[in-house]
Amino acid sequence: MARLQHEDASLHSRIRAVFPPPHIHYIFQVVVKLGLLRFQPDLRGDLTSYYNQVHRLLAVLTFQQAALHGAVSNPLDAADTTYLYRYYDNFIQAQKKLELELIGVQ
Repeated sequence: MARLQHEDASLHSRIRAVFPPPHIHYIFQVVVKLGLLRFQPDLRGDLTSYYNQVHRLLAVLTFQQAALHGAVSNPLDAADTTYLYRYYDNFIQAQKKLELELIGVQ
């Protein structure tokens, strides 16, 4: 559990390092407007579920908006939606694997 909390804190630190506060604020506004209490994909459930697909779309769209407003150094990456979805999917798969390892499921 401590490792998961450390990973969570590390992720938040990396997000803050990449996105300036106005962009983080925008991301949270979108989360709230979608009716979510937080950005938290269901790693134990079906990654193709509606709930998880909303998170996937939210991640890509908010990243693209942040890139358009100068929050990332290479905005060309933000134009490639296929790349961003693949990147997000790989990230979520890694998070799912980490969570399964932490709870002892192989």
